[in-house]
Amino acid sequence: MKKIRAATVRERSNSSTDRPVVHRSTHEVVTQSEPPAPAGGQATKPPRAQFHRAICLATTVLLLAVTGCKGPEKKEDKNATVTPPQKRKVIEAARRDMLREEREPAAVDDTEPVEVLFVNDDAITVDDILKWARPKLDELRKEVSADEYQSRMIELLRAEIRAQAERRLISQVARKDIGDQMNERLEQFVDGRIRDIVNSDHGGRESRYRDWLRERGITPEEDRERIKREMIVVGYLQRMVGPKVAEPTRREIERFHQDYIASQQEKQKRRMLLIDIPYGDTDAAGERLSPPITLSAARNRAEQAMTKLRAGDDFSTVAAQYSQGINGYNGGDWGWVTREGVRPRWEKAVDELYRLGENQYSDIIQTDDALFIVDCAEIEHLDVPSFEELQPKLIEAFKQQQYELLARELVGELFAKADVRPENPGRFLRAVVEAAQGPVAMR
Repeated sequence: MKKIRAATVRERSNSSTDRPVVHRSTHEVVTQSEPPAPAGGQATKPPRAQFHRAICLATTVLLLAVTGCKGPEKKEDKNATVTPPQKRKVIEAARRDMLREEREPAAVDDTEPVEVLFVNDDAITVDDILKWARPKLDELRKEVSADEYQSRMIELLRAEIRAQAERRLISQVARKDIGDQMNERLEQFVDGRIRDIVNSDHGGRESRYRDWLRERGITPEEDRERIKREMIVVGYLQRMVGPKVAEPTRREIERFHQDYIASQQEKQKRRMLLIDIPYGDTDAAGERLSPPITLSAARNRAEQAMTKLRAGDDFSTVAAQYSQGINGYNGGDWGWVTREGVRPRWEKAVDELYRLGENQYSDIIQTDDALFIVDCAEIEHLDVPSFEELQPKLIEAFKQQQYELLARELVGELFAKADVRPENPGRFLRAVVEAAQGPVAMR
């Protein structure tokens, strides 16, 4: 039961779904799938990225062409990416291994890493994944602890594999309806997109752009193919999914608005006061305790603190007396806190903080190495626009969410018909993870 000192508890709800296919502009690093942000502000933009003007224009041309008639018999693509010899060897070896496994299925080790993922015979290598994921991995390594990095790295790489596999599959289907005339126009838009990248990101100097690619192990031909593939994917999804997106009803928009309000409340900072009583053989700072503190002794201390709180004593005063955490000397005052800003040891405390209303404190919370009592001293005030002010953006965001759900369904249907090898894609993930950071025990 929450002990109320002033305000009533604020009820909140939050809803989210997994995003579908990744549609990043090509010069961004593809990372992981994220739930769609609720409506309002940036959330109303297309999935996963802000599309550049060139991509939007190319999409329009694609829609006009693909919904028309097929072009004449396709000619050889002069801009086709040439597979480097070393990569070709890796792919050929993987094909031989797949054939051997088909002939001798009983001898297959379903956990053995494989260096190539085939999507309808289109090969994705370990290097294809890492050359785009490494910059994000480097950032992640700086932001989190070594223990957290391992799990976050695996999720990031899994999402990159999925994103690349989806783009390959969709582009395979879409390319069947692109004739020579459309392909030539598409190449012109790719040229324009590359010029935009050079001008906006590299000071108008192509040499800097090529150096940027070289540092990441990406050839200009590979980047060009990636840009082209994403244009094709966007155009195909717009053609197949766009017409199915319906206008929302008033009730749906009102419910979407409620979700938006809840999401904004989740973003509000909260000022946390905390009584932190560790037990076991380490304290709140990770230093060894000698002798160790038993759970019963810690609980006795926490219950003494709770007795004083129930008697009406000031939380800060009680915290200064009973808390043995890192801010105990300061009345347990952590200042403004967000969900993303705390280490795992205090996650349960912060989760409870976000369930409390202003001027409420919690019951005793037990974790594996501490007992907490949390007080929500203050909640940041946010100015949330009215329903009428937000309605146009809410409608746009609602339709975008429906688009993403329909796109996910379409991708699922395509994969159900696709030939993806190995049958257990986790084997490819294992190879990617091992290449990224050495052998690890995969769950």
